[in-house]
Amino acid sequence: MKLLTFILLFWVSSIASADLTGTALIVDGDTITISGNKIRLSGIDTPEKNQTCRKASLTWRCDYKATETLRQWTYTKEVRCVGNTKDRYGRLIANCFVDGYNVNARQVLVRRMRLRDEVCPESSWVFFHLTSAFNAEVGDKVKSVRKAFSTACKRAGIADFHIHDLRHTFASWLVMNGIALFEVSKLLRHSSIQMTERYAHLAPDHLHDVVSNLGFSAHFQHSENLKQAVIGQNGVIT
Repeated sequence: MKLLTFILLFWVSSIASADLTGTALIVDGDTITISGNKIRLSGIDTPEKNQTCRKASLTWRCDYKATETLRQWTYTKEVRCVGNTKDRYGRLIANCFVDGYNVNARQVLVRRMRLRDEVCPESSWVFFHLTSAFNAEVGDKVKSVRKAFSTACKRAGIADFHIHDLRHTFASWLVMNGIALFEVSKLLRHSSIQMTERYAHLAPDHLHDVVSNLGFSAHFQHSENLKQAVIGQNGVIT
């Protein structure tokens, strides 16, 4: 449920008051620092720095895996974080990106994989039943999230929002980032390009860029040739 709420909040949040880019210093699995600005990854809650966990008679540093995973992803990479709120400690709550990947969502998936390894390593699914349910045993894949999705929407205070709306958001963001309609069509598995053209208006600058690729020099050469033709025919410039 927390995972679904995080995904909903991530997809619908598009207005940002802070946009930070630079090299990240890793504090722990859900907190980084960029140019002195402390940032908390939105929707993530990993063990704190130096926090220990205990199971039976075994004690270990449970913060290590999440922290090291985040450090490996961001090492020597440019990190971009976008957010519009701060927590009570003054940290920016943000979604962060490395090489185009959303670090927040990636951390969630990694944690799910580790949970699977602990609970039911024999399962082939990342999203599986943690407890027995109607016609489902522990480790079986989750076949439907409609009920959980509806509950997550209510908890997040989101009204009139459906699973299919995430698909529209996905397509819109692709086009707004300059991805060609043909490629978007393939990703959405549309039967025809006409279905994808509904998103074309979201990339008005793209058409301008395509035309500009013809080059000013070609336009200038065409104008000069036309001018010379007029001079040669009439002896004057008109």
